[in-house]
Amino acid sequence: MEKFVIILYEQGKPLVEIVWNKDGLTITGGDTLPSHELKNKPPYELRIFIDRSLLEVFINNVSTITCWLDGYSVDEAILSAEKGTIDLEEIRIWRIKETE
Repeated sequence: MEKFVIILYEQGKPLVEIVWNKDGLTITGGDTLPSHELKNKPPYELRIFIDRSLLEVFINNVSTITCWLDGYSVDEAILSAEKGTIDLEEIRIWRIKETE
């Protein structure tokens, strides 16, 4: 079965996992956020915003999750496809200057 995964990490430790396949989409985060399951069929338009400890996930232009990853700071994200391909239209990364 095709499966696509995005994992967000802090210093090598997985914080949040977003998994989608033909049956739907699941977002889990261990003790950092409650699980969320979407049974709509693909394709999905995912927008993921990470500002250190703030995570916002929009699925098909609807805010699905907004939460603080209290005590954590995302520093790496990995996207992978298992037994399939991902039609990735765009990735944008903005570096924001720290305020003094």
